[in-house]
Amino acid sequence: MTDTVLVTGAAGFIGSHAVEHLLAKGFKVRGADCFDDYYDVRRKRANLEEIGRRPGFEFVETDLRARDASRDLCKGVDVVLHAPACARRSRTRTAPTR
Repeated sequence: MTDTVLVTGAAGFIGSHAVEHLLAKGFKVRGADCFDDYYDVRRKRANLEEIGRRPGFEFVETDLRARDASRDLCKGVDVVLHAPACARRSRTRTAPTR
């Protein structure tokens, strides 16, 4: 059985690279991202452009702060790589829950 990995923050720099690596190792990957605008959403969508065409990858645009969304994302998942990040450190101080 191939493990299914949930990668949160999958459209970001770290998350998208993690997805690429996991797919190359033969894992099935479910990626999730909310496309928060803390940095250019076009860059995040570009990160997913090639990955989205690979077999074994499923993407869900969702906000993990919604409890139901988090629960549904984890169904059928064996491992979670929680990799969302805020690209600007100052924003984590001024708007930590955003």
